[in-house]
Amino acid sequence: YGEVIPDAAPKDEDSATFAKRTNLPSKDLQFYHTPADVAAAVMEKVYFRDAMNILEPSGGEGHLVRPLLAKGHKVTAIEIHADRVEKLRQMEGPMCRVIHGNFLNQPANPIYNAVVMNPPFYKTHWMDHVRHAFDFLADGGQLVAILPVTAKVSETKAHVLFRRWAEKANGGRSWGMFTDLPAESFAEAGTNINTVIFQISKRH
Repeated sequence: YGEVIPDAAPKDEDSATFAKRTNLPSKDLQFYHTPADVAAAVMEKVYFRDAMNILEPSGGEGHLVRPLLAKGHKVTAIEIHADRVEKLRQMEGPMCRVIHGNFLNQPANPIYNAVVMNPPFYKTHWMDHVRHAFDFLADGGQLVAILPVTAKVSETKAHVLFRRWAEKANGGRSWGMFTDLPAESFAEAGTNINTVIFQISKRH
């Protein structure tokens, strides 16, 4: 299935790694598109309401953007890779805005009802993407992300601190934050890494 993504932080990694945000562009990290079955599972986790404003900060080739648009929601997609941006621009219009740039360098604007994302898995860069994406949520907004299973089970300090942050951000609730995806869900995309769906809401 291709090279397994080194998604776990080293065992001796300390909390400073979690606290320090990288701006390493996602074009320097592996890209694995979201398979249709995974995208469908993600859609089931989003609490949809009418006329939502949704951010997809790792737009890729639009595998999450398309089903969001199909449900009638307005989507802003951010992508750094020029070739993938061109594919996203084929969907651009009144309901779809495409931004060519590094998501981690975008200033947070808390206007979105939901963030739906498949961030780069490499090492712990996904933590930076998720934490930054959370800052784009309006009050009551929901974040749904595809993450490596280590987000749920790893005991490095960085992973433990991420889960503590997520629980606090989720109003002190840890139940239901992680849902396992079937093994080899990303096989068609070129990796055998095990994955989960992560979901939290920005409490009032």
